[in-house]
Amino acid sequence: MIGPQWFLQWNAVQEHKAVCLLRLALLRDFARKLHAERSTCMTTGNAPRTHEIEALEKRLAELRAEPKTLRLENDPEALLKKPKGTSPTSPKKAAPPLPAGLPSDLTSEKLLRYDRAWELALSLEALSLKWNFWQLEAPIRLEEAESFHNSLTQLLWPKAIVLFVEGSQKKAPEGAWIGRWIGIVEDFQNLEKVTLTPLPGLLPNIHPSFRAL
Repeated sequence: MIGPQWFLQWNAVQEHKAVCLLRLALLRDFARKLHAERSTCMTTGNAPRTHEIEALEKRLAELRAEPKTLRLENDPEALLKKPKGTSPTSPKKAAPPLPAGLPSDLTSEKLLRYDRAWELALSLEALSLKWNFWQLEAPIRLEEAESFHNSLTQLLWPKAIVLFVEGSQKKAPEGAWIGRWIGIVEDFQNLEKVTLTPLPGLLPNIHPSFRAL
């Protein structure tokens, strides 16, 4: 489930001052893969693996709530093992109001959704580190939207992280979709040097630029 490249990325950020934030993003990637695998296991009736994944997801939720602990462990497999003697998971509490300092675009309707717990955790950690928030709006060919998203994520790592993408309200050209990517970056100047032209799916003669939130 966790590939060699993922381990390399985990260890590569060990000395980075935003190591907790970057490792939190890597755990989000792992959680997404687990979610997809759990759906497959439930469809095929693989109950034993489903239970294993559910246990891993609970552990990931614990780590998501305490991102500072990610600095201390360079062996992610050991980190994912639930420590002996850990107390039972406490009941879920209502989400607190969003703190001051977040961009007005990141409303509670966007960040407090049940399926954006990781994005909320990343946003709060970024805020504590004084990282900047950004947006990118670009028209993409429909059939290559996923390829563009994945390529953009890889292109920006580890200087910037994509939080989520949403559809723009602007009218798209025929056969295209206008996406609005929201993310975080340590230094906005790093984004000014990024060239998006080679990414798959970007419409020709279009030169979208990043904008600070």
